[in-house]
Amino acid sequence: MNENDLLKSVMLNFQRIEQARGSYKKTVLRSLEGTSTVRYLRILLSPDYVFHIDKKILLKETNLMPDRMFDSLLDVCAYLCSKSALNNQDIANIRGYIQRLDPDLHNFVRSFLQKSLKLGVAIKTYNECFPSDPITDVTCMLAKKYYENQNAVYGREFCVTEKLDGIRCLAVLRRGRTPKLYSRQNKPLEGLYEIYSDLRQIQVAGWNDCVLDGELLISNRHGIPSKEQYKRTTKIVMSDQQSKHGLTFHVFDYIPLCEFESKVGAIAYISRRGVLEQ
Repeated sequence: MNENDLLKSVMLNFQRIEQARGSYKKTVLRSLEGTSTVRYLRILLSPDYVFHIDKKILLKETNLMPDRMFDSLLDVCAYLCSKSALNNQDIANIRGYIQRLDPDLHNFVRSFLQKSLKLGVAIKTYNECFPSDPITDVTCMLAKKYYENQNAVYGREFCVTEKLDGIRCLAVLRRGRTPKLYSRQNKPLEGLYEIYSDLRQIQVAGWNDCVLDGELLISNRHGIPSKEQYKRTTKIVMSDQQSKHGLTFHVFDYIPLCEFESKVGAIAYISRRGVLEQ
């Protein structure tokens, strides 16, 4: 099957998935197991695939000619994932690939690369349908009101940590892989090269197959009001700068990766905290 026919098949199957309602959506998903559609669906949903593409980038004018030819959309995805940011030549290469496809595929491929396709499928649903190749659902534990959960407090041992007004951050450390940083909304955090460098160093020291949960906060926060600390932290993290500096990652929890992925904790927090304080 050539690239145009394959992508048209994926496009039609995506339409089937989007149009399916209720439990029938899972039936449609399971019927596609083993097809290219599932592979592309995984790329669309997984936060590990970061393309740095929005509508404005693909519409940006450039006089450059493509200097790289792609055999498939999978090749394009691999190429984009290798980039921390896109330059004009990268944009020319991607636009050249799209222009070589049949015209009725152009909008579909643009939307796919922008990750703007809405199929009504959550990561949890994908994992239920395809348990042999799950996507890591990077969602953090959220606080609850203690007076609505008094049985978890009174008469029990618990830990108290400082409340920081920063940006929640999860660092996923897999053996043999580059560290990944995610926000509480499951969005990759890019450009934090100083923090990535520190994480790679602790991987070398033996910290692997775990998740570190904490807060990003401006490094120089002495004497700055809490609300202003948050504003300055957000400004750095959300900026368009390719390299972002002046932040510290304050870690308050260590979770073995197997427990994080299963959402079942076997190790009490006080013991996990002890690992951090070693």
